[in-house]
Amino acid sequence: MYHKEKQILPIEFDEIKHEITSANSKYDHDLFLVSKSHLWGVFDSSGNVVVPIKYGKIEYIDGGICNEGFVIEKDGKWGYMSIDGNITIPPIYDAIIIHEWHLKSL
Repeated sequence: MYHKEKQILPIEFDEIKHEITSANSKYDHDLFLVSKSHLWGVFDSSGNVVVPIKYGKIEYIDGGICNEGFVIEKDGKWGYMSIDGNITIPPIYDAIIIHEWHLKSL
């Protein structure tokens, strides 16, 4: 993956999804969700690991309804990770539901 003619991600991933972060993000508006061997992680636009590649599914949450971060799935269980990579809700729940004003785990 190249950005401004500079390689930022190695060509070793099965899939790469580009996410544009919120205006208040600590990241420079670009995150890349990457997949390798059916597991997902996140890199920033400088090629640094934000979230290690070890989750079955990962979704970026822009902070509009809760703190900016990621809904993560590991071994069929769901949790939540802050944008800094700290797990704030461990992936031990059957579901994570994002309501208009808060995040709820089941």
